[in-house]
Amino acid sequence: MRAWLLRIATSLLLGVLLGALALALGRGIGGAWLLWSEQEALRGMSGVLLGGLDGPPASDVRALRRHLARQAAVIDALGARIGYGVAALGAVVGYLWLERRASLQDGAAPRPPP
Repeated sequence: MRAWLLRIATSLLLGVLLGALALALGRGIGGAWLLWSEQEALRGMSGVLLGGLDGPPASDVRALRRHLARQAAVIDALGARIGYGVAALGAVVGYLWLERRASLQDGAAPRPPP
């Protein structure tokens, strides 16, 4: 009974670690994609900010900021979904692997006489 609980705890820990790694990778890749895909918008925003207060801005900075915030939220949500999915899959696969390994060890070990 205790070995079974240890296998469950180990598989859950494996799932959490894999999910955290997938979440970090997903957010990193998503952030890089956001920077790459929105380069023109970011250049426009930096031009407005560097231009100072001499006149009205050439573009709507608030709308651009809201657009970038929405894109970042979508990327974060996608990264979280990927992380949760990898965590669940890692926990299940880890548990099945540990159970198989334990059953093979039990089958190879001699059984005590009744």
